Amino acid sequence: MKQQKPNLQKLTAQALSDSKLSELDLSKTTLGTTQLSTTQLSTTATAEKAQANKTVTCLDRLKGRPMILQLEGLSKKFGPDLTILKDINLGIHRREFLTVIGPSGCGKSTLARILAGLETITNGKALINGEPITGPGPDRGMVFQKYTLFPWLTVKQNIMFGLTSQGRDKSQAEGEAREWIEIIGLTKFSEHYPSQLSGGMQQRVAIARSLATRPKVLLMDEPFGALDAQTRLRMQQHLIEIWQNIDVTVVFITHDLDEAIYLADRILVLKPNPGEIQSLVDVPLPRPRLPEHLKSNAFHTLKQELAVLIHSHDQSEDVDEPLHMFRMTNVDDDAE
Repeated sequence: MKQQKPNLQKLTAQALSDSKLSELDLSKTTLGTTQLSTTQLSTTATAEKAQANKTVTCLDRLKGRPMILQLEGLSKKFGPDLTILKDINLGIHRREFLTVIGPSGCGKSTLARILAGLETITNGKALINGEPITGPGPDRGMVFQKYTLFPWLTVKQNIMFGLTSQGRDKSQAEGEAREWIEIIGLTKFSEHYPSQLSGGMQQRVAIARSLATRPKVLLMDEPFGALDAQTRLRMQQHLIEIWQNIDVTVVFITHDLDEAIYLADRILVLKPNPGEIQSLVDVPLPRPRLPEHLKSNAFHTLKQELAVLIHSHDQSEDVDEPLHMFRMTNVDDDAE
C-alpha cells in the first residue's frame, strides 16, 4: 500500500506565497504605493509554520492511539469471478475520523457493510478491538444515504428505539433521547414524524439514533449525498461538533472530495476492479475545522492530488465503454 503524505512544508510555502500576493494587491489598490513591511511578512510566515506544526503534532497523537478497527488481508467476492475488495490491510485508530473515497465500483459501501457486520468476508480478517466481526453489534452504528427512520415513530421515539432495545426502561430512554434531541438542535420537533422533517433534519435524527446507544464506531455510507449544498455543509459542521465531544471513531464513505478533506484526519483512497488500497493520505488541516478552510491553499492542493489519484484509472482497460450516441430527433436551431 502506498502511504501518501502531503508535503506540509510545500503547502505552507504555497499558502504563504498566496497570502503575500493577496496582501500586496490589497495594499496597491487601497494605499497606492504602500508596500508590505518585513514585519507583516514575518508574522504571516510564523503563523503559517505554527499551524503546520500543530497539524503534524495532532496527526502524530492520532497515530499513537490504539487501533480500534483492523483489516488484515481482507478480500470480498460475489460469486466465483467477481472480486469486490482485494487484500485490504488497514488499521483505524480510536477516535479517528477516516473518510473513504474512490471511483464507483471500488467497494467503498461493501467495506462499510463488512465493518458493520452486514456482509461476510471471503478471505482475511476484520477485527474490532482485536475480536472478529461476525455480525452487527452494539459497538457499531450505521447511517445510510437513504432515510431509514421508522415513519410511524416520532423523532423522540426513533431515538428511544435503540435504547429500549438495549434494555433501558422507558423513562431512562426518554431522558437520554431528549438529551440527544437537544444536541442535534431539534427540540421543537421532538413529537414530529419523519415525513414532517426536511432531509437534513431526518439525517440528524438518524445520527442521533445511531449514537444514542454509545457505539465505539460510527459507519456512514454517503449520509449527506441527497442533500443540497448548503444543508450538506451545515450537516458536516454538526457532525464534526458531535464527533469532537464524544468517544467515537467515524468511517465515512463519500464521493465528494471537498467533504472527504473537510471532515477527515486521514483519507483512504480505493482503486477499482478490484477494490484495492491505492493510498492513505494525511489531511494537513488544523482542527477545529472551519468553513474558511475550504478556501485555503492547502485544501485546494490536496483536492488536486486526490483528483489525480482517482482519475488515474480513467484510461485503463477497465473503464466503461464509450457511449454510442445517435441523433434521436431533428432540431432546427442554433443551440448546438
